[in-house]
Amino acid sequence: MIELENLHDKTALEIFNEAKQKIEFINPDWTYQEISDPGITILELLSWLKFDQHEYLNKISNRLRIKLLKLLGIKLKKRCGSKTLIQINNIKQDTDIPKNTKFKANNLIFENQENIFISKSDILSIKFNNPEFNEEKKYYDLNGTEKIQIFGEKNLKPGETREFIIKLSNLFPKNKKINIYFEIFEENSRNKINNNFFIPFAKIKWQYFGILNKIKAWHDFEFIDNTHEFLNSGSIILSHNGEMSSVNENFLIKCKLESSDYDFMPKVSKIKINIFEVTQQDTQCESIFIKKSDLKIKQSQEQKSIKFKTSSHLSLYGKHMLYIKNKNNWIIFERFKINQDIQAGTCEFEINNQELEQNQDFENLNQNDDIFLLVSYLKDFENKIIIGSGTGFSNLTFEQNFENLTLYNKCKIMIGEKNKKNLCFKIWNRVDDFFSSSKFDNNFVYEENLKIIAFGDNHHGAIPENEKNNIRFCELCFTNGQDSNIRENMIKDVETQNKILKNASINQILPATGGQDDEILEDGEKRALNLFKNIKRAVTAEDYIKIIKNTPGIMLKDVSIASSNQKLIQNKVYVAIKIPGKNYIPDSYKKNILNWFENFRLINTQIEILDPVIIKINLKIKIILKPGYSCDKLIIEKKLENFFEKINQKMGQPLIYGDLFDTIERFEFVDYLSNLEISSDTNNFENKSNYDNIEAPINGIYKLGKINLVSLLNTDI
Repeated sequence: MIELENLHDKTALEIFNEAKQKIEFINPDWTYQEISDPGITILELLSWLKFDQHEYLNKISNRLRIKLLKLLGIKLKKRCGSKTLIQINNIKQDTDIPKNTKFKANNLIFENQENIFISKSDILSIKFNNPEFNEEKKYYDLNGTEKIQIFGEKNLKPGETREFIIKLSNLFPKNKKINIYFEIFEENSRNKINNNFFIPFAKIKWQYFGILNKIKAWHDFEFIDNTHEFLNSGSIILSHNGEMSSVNENFLIKCKLESSDYDFMPKVSKIKINIFEVTQQDTQCESIFIKKSDLKIKQSQEQKSIKFKTSSHLSLYGKHMLYIKNKNNWIIFERFKINQDIQAGTCEFEINNQELEQNQDFENLNQNDDIFLLVSYLKDFENKIIIGSGTGFSNLTFEQNFENLTLYNKCKIMIGEKNKKNLCFKIWNRVDDFFSSSKFDNNFVYEENLKIIAFGDNHHGAIPENEKNNIRFCELCFTNGQDSNIRENMIKDVETQNKILKNASINQILPATGGQDDEILEDGEKRALNLFKNIKRAVTAEDYIKIIKNTPGIMLKDVSIASSNQKLIQNKVYVAIKIPGKNYIPDSYKKNILNWFENFRLINTQIEILDPVIIKINLKIKIILKPGYSCDKLIIEKKLENFFEKINQKMGQPLIYGDLFDTIERFEFVDYLSNLEISSDTNNFENKSNYDNIEAPINGIYKLGKINLVSLLNTDI
């Protein structure tokens, strides 16, 4: 017999008690209901079965929970490494750093995601040219302690020149990308800038002095501005296709402000050259696809050869497997020559054209089609690149005892199938599970916690064909995830055979941040709950205020809302905005707010942004002094300015007559306030209540004007 009283979960007991209470209505003759009664035993069993059925139906597996999250647009975040910036110093010769070069911080490996050019040039000085600041500063004066307004204190006016010129020790070669890093001093917190929505606050031109098309003058750089016109710290990436000319044995580049609408003029604390971003990851194996347009044909008397170049750390120093395209598959191509250029960071592969004549697809491919696949890997990884052999059976697994964890999107496998004499390889993709895979999907699962690679069963996921050594890695990269977050000045060494780079000094200028482990299911569900807290459409005044304050790239101190009929879901909504330290709204602010708000606006609503209205307040004051005191007008003015400053913390506040009266009467030298009159000479404004209070519009800001002060001694004492 099941003793329900001993069950930890009382739900089953509640079901039994509810059923027991119905006995007298269903069968009044059943009067004996003790535990020894067989009917009660059956009722207990049915109650337990009902409870167990409810528990079973209420169970949701973790895989199903993940699928439900995906329906909400939530994907669990994958493991990733931290990012930081490093600077290369003491370079005696220009050199190139190939992609995925390995920089070391003890046992951690950091890699650059793009090819980087390092210039031997040094910054000697910076000449600032603007109406407020016209001075040349030596480069070493910019050590971070001084904040310099690079374009002066005010926005550009017609006819003005606002620019700065950087003097260099050596020229920047043509068709090379040079990084110049600017550390921007931010007095206030600016919203993170979203490139999809942000409209620049200024228009800036970068130029170099040199020769282009036989004309010696200032010529424009091509550039990528990651600072968003000096709103945040970042790099300016410059390149040109001319020739820089020397001026007094130096070389000049210029940054010119062509138009501006800054809320705050930018301040720079540091300027550095040869700075680039690195990510914590350790690439063991990589794939490089070579397009037909990347090939260069070289004709000689003896033969015709085809060449292509790569620029990555593994292609330069690792071992290689080369594959050529055959229809939609890849076939091993064994005969090729390699020429390395360590300083240029490139590796050239040369192929005899006769070897390609047997490939029927070569002539039919378009210029943008992939023709070669180069798989490069570390020499220490040579014994691990081949995973094993397919068996043709379902649920094939291989054990992989890697000490480190992998990057999800950089773990790929290629599997060969027999086609006539050759193995034809296809790239298979990593998935979380085979839940959504069909028998035609070339997917695999890498269970890192179990250290196994698993394949499908020909119902969910395809089966590798029965061939020898036909399963191998084509991409694999490790990361330390959350453990890769380290402080600055930890990266000190680099793996390279480039003597110029090896002898250089490496400086990690920022802490490495952003590294994270795989997100657990519970954290993903918490993010899903936050979806319902995020505003999708602006309906209430609180919605409007929150959305506008989150506009990318701007800083807002105060936002007020009003509508033409006080119903925010209809007609026009008026938005009053106050920028810290400003009594106006730049046009770029308005454009960014309107552009951003368009994603949340209801169809039948419009918004109009109101500039602040300055309400100039004049006061007529008559005070009676305490005996032995004199009237200090400067103290009165200072106290009143503080009073208005406090009111102006939020726009549109009423000026309460009683509050102002009480403030003046509390002065130490005032016995009592005999008379107070408030007036305003602001155009088209004279809005007083019945109690002499000033009623300001939602965009109203008060400013202290004239003070007519009369002070008298108290003659009643």
